Amino acid sequence: MASQGLENAESIEQIKETIKAEVLISGLGLEDITVEDIDDDMPLFDGGLGLDSVEAVQILVSLEQLYGIGFDGVSVERQIEIFQSVGQLAQFVYDHGAHRS
Repeated sequence: MASQGLENAESIEQIKETIKAEVLISGLGLEDITVEDIDDDMPLFDGGLGLDSVEAVQILVSLEQLYGIGFDGVSVERQIEIFQSVGQLAQFVYDHGAHRS
């Protein structure tokens, strides 16, 4: 999958910025924070941004729409790891092709 359309592939830093700006701030309506307020390793849930399970589903849908990646076949345990932070999400997207749809 990673070999398809390499010219359209994003760097991991670009993916982090997209997740922060488009998925979290714009997509979830977190308008009281900026991209700079979100550290790559900041927890998305407990003690960090304080997101909930509904917002986790919205993030998942946004990533599927933006990058065409799915979470089918990814264990619940692995999904919990992936959704820990922007850095973890970005790494998952990057590892699965990082092609904007």
